[in-house]
Amino acid sequence: MQIKKYFHILSLLIFFTSIHLTKAQVKPELVLPIGHTHTVWSAKYNYNGNQILTCSGDGTAKIWDSKTGRLLINMDGHNGHSVNSAIYKPDNKHILTASSDSSVKIWDSRTGKLLKSFNSHNGKVFSAIYSPSSNRILTASQDSTAKIWDAQTGKVLKSLNGHKGWVVSAIYSPSGNQILTASYDGTAKIWDAISGELLRTLVNDTNGSLFSAIYNPSGSQIITAGFGRTINIWDSRTGKLLFQINGSEVEDEIFRSVHIILVEPKF
Repeated sequence: MQIKKYFHILSLLIFFTSIHLTKAQVKPELVLPIGHTHTVWSAKYNYNGNQILTCSGDGTAKIWDSKTGRLLINMDGHNGHSVNSAIYKPDNKHILTASSDSSVKIWDSRTGKLLKSFNSHNGKVFSAIYSPSSNRILTASQDSTAKIWDAQTGKVLKSLNGHKGWVVSAIYSPSGNQILTASYDGTAKIWDAISGELLRTLVNDTNGSLFSAIYNPSGSQIITAGFGRTINIWDSRTGKLLFQINGSEVEDEIFRSVHIILVEPKF
């Protein structure tokens, strides 16, 4: 099968749709108690796997014990505005949150204490991640920009300007030398991670707005997905479209809109 030749897609989170297990219902091993009062946008393990980090539209991020489900820490500092993403720093010592209050915040993961708050975007911040070396922070925002920050000082080092719509995701390439952004303007863009220079633009002719763009583990290819029923796979070096996965040929019910794509770390 041609798809397996390039990627083993682990998971697709479907927006506007739900997938129902008809033949066998899988019982969860652990159900977290009701702790959030609004939509939970993400749930992630820490790098040791002993904690779970959640973020929500209720303006909080929370840390839970992954074995017992007990709430360990509540981080409430975005003034009630939605916390759109939350991740651990690779050393597990800090947590990075991005919010609709236009700020990015760093927290002590052991105490929940707010350590730093960065403000430069003129709109909601949809995501914030650390660079591979953890000395920089990369954000994506409603103000149509992505920004690179010094993780220690909070100084904006580069503003990646070029999209004409919300920038909903921004990630580093596996090597760390490039940045990939996805936007509601229907394009994904590849940037030099040091200079901020725009290297190439991937134009999404079929899906309209993009929700997600991600590299494969080697960094040689990119998958983009968004509104519509098509997932595009690109050559990251040339920007050439390699092939498409057409949702209308797979499952009409669940391919109305692909929100997030994940790829397997190993082949």
